[in-house]
Amino acid sequence: MSRNSASRSAGPSGGGDSSTAMIILGGVAVVAVGIGIMVFLRYREVSTPLDTGAADDGSETLASDEAGGSGSDSVVIPQKDGKGSQGGSITTSVQNQQDVRDETGTDDGRRVLAGLRDIGVKISALTEDRRGAVQECLANGVTDELDRARLGQRAGEQEPVLVITPEIRRIKGTPVLWADAVLYGRIKETRVRLWKRSGQIAEITDKALTAAILPPNLDRDVARFLQSLRNSVDDARKQFAN
Repeated sequence: MSRNSASRSAGPSGGGDSSTAMIILGGVAVVAVGIGIMVFLRYREVSTPLDTGAADDGSETLASDEAGGSGSDSVVIPQKDGKGSQGGSITTSVQNQQDVRDETGTDDGRRVLAGLRDIGVKISALTEDRRGAVQECLANGVTDELDRARLGQRAGEQEPVLVITPEIRRIKGTPVLWADAVLYGRIKETRVRLWKRSGQIAEITDKALTAAILPPNLDRDVARFLQSLRNSVDDARKQFAN
């Protein structure tokens, strides 16, 4: 009796331990699953901002591309405008060149010369002339020659205007004062050349350019350079005296 009782009492106790172990294992499994779910959710929370950031980068790139596209358009438009304005300036320049008609030696040109009473004078700067003595002598020579031609000198660049562009050239190693001179006028609405001359005025020295020690008779050489202008005006006045 005692053995059977002991055997029966021992059976339920062993089953209780097994159930407890199963419960513990089940709890561990639930906890593990819970931890796995939490890790997965945490991973999604972490990965989602990263994906959003990548999307933001993509949108910034697109925005940059669009901005670049707009920038490209904004560049193209000024280029078109620039081309238009450049084309306009070229057209204007070409138009001006076409408008400057050569009437030197023609009856129409001499008729305008005959009617001249005063002209404007524009002398470009001579950069090598550090003291300005050569340019001053040139200006005085122009004034003297205009007086001989009985032409007054006025300010401004409105036609009729005498435009003189001096420069220093070297001919066979010798520096010379060179000038391009053009007298512009108007026939109706067209700008015309009435007289022109290009050539050497006189030999010049470095001392004249740097120390204002001018060569002798430079004013006479300037007058000689412009003498053909005075002759052209005198001849025109004789031709159209009546």
